[in-house]
Order: sequence, then structure tokens, then C-alpha cells
Amino acid sequence: MKLYLQKIIVLVCVITASGCAKELLDIATEENTDCNPNGQHMTWSVDGNDVCADSFLQADFGDQVMSINGISDMVSSLTLDLQDTEVGVHDFNGASNFMLLTQLGFPWMSSDSLPGSFEITSHDLAHQKIAGTFQVDLFNEQTNNVKSIEGEFDVNYSD
Repeated sequence: MKLYLQKIIVLVCVITASGCAKELLDIATEENTDCNPNGQHMTWSVDGNDVCADSFLQADFGDQVMSINGISDMVSSLTLDLQDTEVGVHDFNGASNFMLLTQLGFPWMSSDSLPGSFEITSHDLAHQKIAGTFQVDLFNEQTNNVKSIEGEFDVNYSD
């Protein structure tokens, strides 16, 4: 009888644990559709994956540099540091207009030697809102590999 009771208790615990595990798995794999919080967004495509800043999105404009930072739930972050913020097409380089992509802890950076550009499609100084698109090849110094990234942003910023 004692062995039978122990088996029932173990069975109940396994069923309960597997039910909880399924709920947690469902929550963890549920698609996050909040890529446009408060009318703002930053999305990018890299390695055939579409990514959005669904965990964090912030933009600041200070010391003549627009800094736009986005973090994705997909263990990826993207930072654009732009000195050229007027409407039009501009080049990425290693100095004044810079992009940093971090994937699984590996940094990918724009440089003078790789092609890339961004277009500011609108910049409303009065309402502190900027929008644009980008396409650039990024370099990883650790692996000497290059990857292409393209995307867009539409964000409000603070001073």
C-alpha cells in the first residue's frame, strides 16, 4: 500500500509539473507583437531574421549626436549614433555616423571600409521625432566576418 501511495504522489507531481512547464513554455514562446509601442518602432533584418526592439527602445539627441538604442527579446541589440540628422541620405563610417549590432554578445560594427547608408525620411525638431531607414554591412573584429543589416526606425527622442 505504501509503495502504491508513493507512486500516486509521484504521478500527481509529474502531471502538475508538466502542466506548469507547458504553461511556462507557452508564455516564453508566445510571439511578442509589441514592436510598435506608443507609435514608435525600430526593426531590422539580419541573417534572414526580422527583429524588432520589443524589449527596449530609446532615443536621445545631445552633443550633436542622435543615439537610438533598441533591444530585442531575441538576444540582440542595435545602436545608431548619428551626427547627420537632417533629411536625406548619409553614409555610415567609423567616426561620425556609426552602428553597433550585438548578437549573443558578439559586436558587429560599421566601418569606413564597408558600404552602408541611412536615410533620414523625416525629422521634426519641434516634436522631437525622427524616422529613417538604413542598410549597411557590419564587421566583427573577433571573427573577421561581415554581415548585412537593413531596417527602419521611427522614434521620439529627448534632449
